[in-house]
Amino acid sequence: MRENAAKGTQDAEAASRQKSPPDLRDSVGRHVDLAAVSTIERPDHAGTSQDEAQTKRDISEQFTRSETGANGLQSEAPKIALPVDKGSESNGAAAKPDGLSAHTNAEEGETSCTTRQRLEKICRSLGCQTVRFKAVPEDYYERSLEERRDLLGAPSVDHLCKSIVMTNTQAPADVVNCSNPRNSKYYVVVVQYVAKLNTEKLKNFVYGLNEGKLPKKRINMRLAPSEVSDELTGYTHNSVTPFGMRTDIPVILSDAITTLSPPFFWLGAGEVDLKLGLEVSEFVDAIKPFIADCT
Repeated sequence: MRENAAKGTQDAEAASRQKSPPDLRDSVGRHVDLAAVSTIERPDHAGTSQDEAQTKRDISEQFTRSETGANGLQSEAPKIALPVDKGSESNGAAAKPDGLSAHTNAEEGETSCTTRQRLEKICRSLGCQTVRFKAVPEDYYERSLEERRDLLGAPSVDHLCKSIVMTNTQAPADVVNCSNPRNSKYYVVVVQYVAKLNTEKLKNFVYGLNEGKLPKKRINMRLAPSEVSDELTGYTHNSVTPFGMRTDIPVILSDAITTLSPPFFWLGAGEVDLKLGLEVSEFVDAIKPFIADCT
């Protein structure tokens, strides 16, 4: 009888263990109620008791621990690469941060104002009171000089000018930027559309700037590659202007422009379909270019 009773007790305990849920505990040893977990996981359940909220946190902690590495430390979240300011060291040329200087523009990606507003602000701050801006059609450069003249209201085609970036391909090895205006790796040359840049004259002018200290064999002025021009100035082809450039590049103005009558000329304004015009004297006072016979 005693053996049968003992066997009955053991069977009852085994049955009880089969019916009882496993003893689950969270990270701090608290018992986890499976019924509560089941309720929390149902999306249509609206329960907001403190016990259920705590259980959610416990489960979240367990999930977080499952994301840890083998060394027991939680792996870092992926880092987001932020845009990096290129600064001013492209091609070794040092750009200046002052957005109101004659040559240096505002920060890249500026969205607070348009190109026209920014350049107008720069020009006004430099005393260019006669500056005018004119939007032109997209096919402006497909038109004749006479048509461009009429679009801008210029007195003649002689008053239409352009800014081009030239590079000294034979500069000494230590001349890699624009830090010395008299012996610069790059120059922006402003000439008339009706004229042709004479690179030999330009070479002789740079030679004269250095008072013979730079051998002529170390001067070979050529048109800078478009990607170099874009990077140095911050402007694309057919939109280059000496105002607000990314890099403080020395400027050479053709002496023929200083003899224009009336003394008002047009040139690029930072965008292909935007031009600016101003009096020659104001341009010279603001930009302080070298003036040379280079055409």
